[in-house]
Amino acid sequence: MTITSTQAVPGAPTGVTAIAGHTQAILRWTAPAVAGAAAISGYTVTVTPGGQTINVTGTSATVTGLTNGTAYKLTVAAKNSYGGSAAVAVNVTPLEPTALTMTASGTSVTKGTRVTLSGKLTGSGGRALGGVAVQLWWRSPTSATWYTGAYATTAADGTWSSSYTANASWIYQATAAAASGRAKATSPAVTITAR
Repeated sequence: MTITSTQAVPGAPTGVTAIAGHTQAILRWTAPAVAGAAAISGYTVTVTPGGQTINVTGTSATVTGLTNGTAYKLTVAAKNSYGGSAAVAVNVTPLEPTALTMTASGTSVTKGTRVTLSGKLTGSGGRALGGVAVQLWWRSPTSATWYTGAYATTAADGTWSSSYTANASWIYQATAAAASGRAKATSPAVTITAR
């Protein structure tokens, strides 16, 4: 609903949100309830740092060309023929998406068997991420409590591996922490049954 007002410029947009992506962010908002003395003609989005300005007519904007890991302030203001509204700001930090895989050399083994867990960490477009710490987690199939303490480091091609002696049944999962503009990655869980 648009409320008629004697003020010339429009009210500020409401419900402003930002969704971070890979070198970009998607900004969404709701049109102001007060349009002012003339119809809203569009919105101006500004980016700090960088000074980028985007003019749109709808209630969303995709801001591109951002640097992963850098914190940005995005502002949006409504405008009509009389001028612009107060700007509303949100903060966002774009991150490179990551994917972490994990497989086991055996999932149903005799107790005392050496089992190797291995996988690969990749970034945007399948780019291999080397030199990254991968943390291993495990829990009993009958418990919700996770344990950790084992780590591996990815090679230049993004691959990693870790071996252990299977003396009990465990559910394993691997994670790579967020860092340097990179999002956190979590592998699918693998259940290893030791008979």
